[in-house]
Formats: sequence, C-alpha cells, structure tokens
Amino acid sequence: MFKFKSYLYKSKSILILSIFGLLTLSNCRSLNNEKIKAIQELQDTLILNQENLSIDITLFKYRIEAIEQTIRNYRINYKGTINQDLGLQLSRFKVLKKIYSKQIGEYDFCSKEQKELTTQMRNLLSDVESNSLSKNEFKQYFAKEKKDIYELVKRSERIKKSLYEIEPEYIKLEKTLSFSSED
Repeated sequence: MFKFKSYLYKSKSILILSIFGLLTLSNCRSLNNEKIKAIQELQDTLILNQENLSIDITLFKYRIEAIEQTIRNYRINYKGTINQDLGLQLSRFKVLKKIYSKQIGEYDFCSKEQKELTTQMRNLLSDVESNSLSKNEFKQYFAKEKKDIYELVKRSERIKKSLYEIEPEYIKLEKTLSFSSED
C-alpha cells in the first residue's frame, strides 16, 4: 500500500505540473496572438494611409513649372505697368508655388517613411512570431512604431488636404494671369 500512495502522489504532482505547463503555454500563445493582432492593426493603418499618399504628384510638379513660366513671362514680356491688383495676384501665385514645393517635399518624405515603416512592421511581426523579443523589447518597439505611424498618417492627411485646398485658387489665378507676348 505504501508504494501505491507514493505512486499516487507522484502522479498527482506530474498531473499538476502538466496542467500548470499547459496553462503557461496557452497564456504565452494568447499573449503572442494579442501582439500579432496589434501589429496587424498598425499594418492596416499603414495600408489605409496609402490612400492619403495616392496623389498625382506629377500634376503638382507641373503646377510649379507653370507658375514659374507665368512669372517669367510677366518679368520678361509684360510692357505695361503692374497695378496693385496684378501685383497681388502675382504675389499670391508665388505663394502657391511655395506651398506646392513644400508639400511635394513633405510628400517625398512621407512616401519614404511609408515604405520604411511597412518594412519595420513586417520585421516586428516576424520577430514576434519567432518569439525573439522580450516583453519589454516588444513594448518599446511597438510604442515607437505606433507613434511613427500615427505621425505619418497625420502628415499625409495634411499634405493631401493642403494640396487640394489650394487647387481652386490656382485654377482661378492661372486663368486670370494667363499671358502671351502678343498682349
């Protein structure tokens, strides 16, 4: 009977240790699943941000060239006196050129940042799946990537908004300031 009790205690211990091990293992898997889900949400945010960056940037580069050409035409070929109204329109045209130039620069930066963040998120996901990051390392990387992604989204939205808000004014000024050397 003594051997039976000893065997019973050993089997209880093994059973308790196995249940504890299974619970620990399932808890680790659920933590990894939560991390993966959070990473995928950020990746989805990046994918949605691609719409903000789907701007016809060549159109706006053309706008800059057209503004420069118009201003050059007035400088070289305009023989009359420039009244206050025409001067203000030309000044506003120059301001639009500066806005376009600045936003195109921002667009280039955001496009590069979008690509880099997409790669970084893929790397973070593979690190989580391979379990090569500690909990603290993951928190640090994830927090930084999340901050960078949300800043990128804000910047991209501002670029798109800014470029399309000034379009009506550009069109109006372009029609008003169209100049040919025969005038």
